[in-house]
Amino acid sequence: MVECKICRNVFNSLKSLAQHLTRPKVKQSHNISRTKDYYDIFLLNERSNICHLDGCFNETNYINLRKGYLKYCCHNHSQTSDKIRKIRSENNKKSWKDPESGHNSKECRELMHKTAVENWKDPNYILRNPEVRKKRGEKISKLRKDPTSKYNTEEYKKKTKERLGVLSRDPETRIKMETNNMEKYGCKYPSQNKEIKNRIKESNIKTYNEKRGEIQEKTTQTNLKKFGYEHIMKDPNYVKENKSGENHPNWNPNIDHSALFEYTWEFYDRKMRKKILEDQNWIDPLSGEEFRIPHLHHINYDKKDNSRINLIFLDASSHGKTNSKSERDFWKNMLIDINTKIVEKSLNLYEGIDFKEI
Repeated sequence: MVECKICRNVFNSLKSLAQHLTRPKVKQSHNISRTKDYYDIFLLNERSNICHLDGCFNETNYINLRKGYLKYCCHNHSQTSDKIRKIRSENNKKSWKDPESGHNSKECRELMHKTAVENWKDPNYILRNPEVRKKRGEKISKLRKDPTSKYNTEEYKKKTKERLGVLSRDPETRIKMETNNMEKYGCKYPSQNKEIKNRIKESNIKTYNEKRGEIQEKTTQTNLKKFGYEHIMKDPNYVKENKSGENHPNWNPNIDHSALFEYTWEFYDRKMRKKILEDQNWIDPLSGEEFRIPHLHHINYDKKDNSRINLIFLDASSHGKTNSKSERDFWKNMLIDINTKIVEKSLNLYEGIDFKEI
């Protein structure tokens, strides 16, 4: 039951009251031209005719006595509100999980494919196209490098950290991730799979070989700023405090560690190491393949003799073979013959170098 607040007549609903107010005689007696005037005088609340989006103060359109005013001034503001986003996301999740819904039908998928082709203008477009992913990744990488973008703001970084922290601590998400990884890779984590491990190793080797010079320059600059030396091992205080005696990470009181103290700072000189690797063309002389993990080897096994003819780079796999005590004489003679040939080819490259004479 609704009562007219001007003439005090009672009506069954707001619809009948609206019909009463639209009559010409009532308009003259009540001094009202539209139902909007009656709503504004007697039924309007504070901010009910203003857009509900934060920061927007535009007036909304009037509908009728029953509904009043619209909540939002335009369609874009209605779609950007948090409430509508939550409702849409919940409805979409339910519809995608339901096999009988329209989202999972063939017609809906064909329409999605057609719209994607029209948007990207590619007739051979396939969902999850790698070319499209590359384009998106390039755009995002440019935005991340730009200091004025939203990705570099403190608020965005805090939100991402909080979101990732909540997901990692939530046991339900962990169980879901582990089950999905077991189905795809056969392990809890994809990094435990052998194929993915090999891919990661190959990609790391490629990036290191391509950007070796840049990485070395960066490390030298950071070491000069922190320690005043190109390499940390040249700092005598650092060696005494962290790499000598009981402070050494490989210290064992039951083993003789005298071999560890025989190395000198010349052995860690980067310029000398770089020249030797360039002479060898980054190739292991024993296997004939490129270095994966290069180790600098003393041919005569005297760790204080850092002359050029006594130093040669070997890969980690071949370096382990040369350390057997029973075959040291064999490896000495073999590596001296190889190293003399390498040095003879590169004599003109070593004019004016600081390390010992050949």
